[in-house]
Amino acid sequence: MHSRLLTMALACALACAPAAYAAHPVVELGGPAHPPTRSWLGLNTGLVSGSVDLPCPGGASGDCGEDGVFQTYGINFTVAGKMALRLRAMRAEEEHTDHKPYEIAVLAGPRLGHSHWYGLIGPGRIVHPDDEYPGSVTGLAWEFVRARPTQSGVGFELSFYGNSFGDAGFMGVAVGVRFGKLR
Repeated sequence: MHSRLLTMALACALACAPAAYAAHPVVELGGPAHPPTRSWLGLNTGLVSGSVDLPCPGGASGDCGEDGVFQTYGINFTVAGKMALRLRAMRAEEEHTDHKPYEIAVLAGPRLGHSHWYGLIGPGRIVHPDDEYPGSVTGLAWEFVRARPTQSGVGFELSFYGNSFGDAGFMGVAVGVRFGKLR
């Protein structure tokens, strides 16, 4: 309680004296109440293990799906503070297909405690999951992202991510570089 009153008095005194404020940055006693809001554009690459359920030829029964491990390239835009909102687009480099599969997702979730990790969840659409699967599949996209603040406008991120509960799904890991407001 005393540190909060002292912080308020210090803020009031500095607001009344603009020259003093410019010379001495405000220091919050007891730490900030909320983490600062950061925003960035990220580029990443990774590996995913993916699968797609395909209709069996001639109406035969059984498992006619395909699976494999693929390299991915992605881009994202993220705004993060106590909560995070992330727009994610990712493309898989699958050989022997006419159309490369890609995913678009909108994710939101909280910062995990006082760590630099965020847990995100939201809808994700996988387009062209396979040449034999027309159209797209909507599933539950998820991601755990580690994004530390940096003093410069460039930083790194690590993420574990996936898309589940549809006819096509994947899970993987990616590393990337971020550009933006990262403090």
